[in-house]
Amino acid sequence: MPPPPERRSDPRFKVKAPVEIYLEGNDVPLRTATADLSLHGCYIESFSPFPIGTDLELKLQANSTLLVMATVVTKDPQVGNGILHRNALRRYRGSEGLPGRSRKS
Repeated sequence: MPPPPERRSDPRFKVKAPVEIYLEGNDVPLRTATADLSLHGCYIESFSPFPIGTDLELKLQANSTLLVMATVVTKDPQVGNGILHRNALRRYRGSEGLPGRSRKS
């Protein structure tokens, strides 16, 4: 049987890039790494994956740090999530906090 056709718009590359995941209403990030990465998405391994449709804010460490608004598009129980990058916000310099989040004194 031939492999299924590729559904992704961009090639993915096996790369372990550090990522912090922020959920709405929570200022404490979940820290993990990507299993693969592309221009419009990534795969994050997790024993407890997020439900499909969950909106996330990602602080992704590639050549520089990039903030990305993202949505969970696949859920593989006890394996991880496929994540669609909706919008890259800006490069993050680390001193001003995340957009829409207040910094605690």
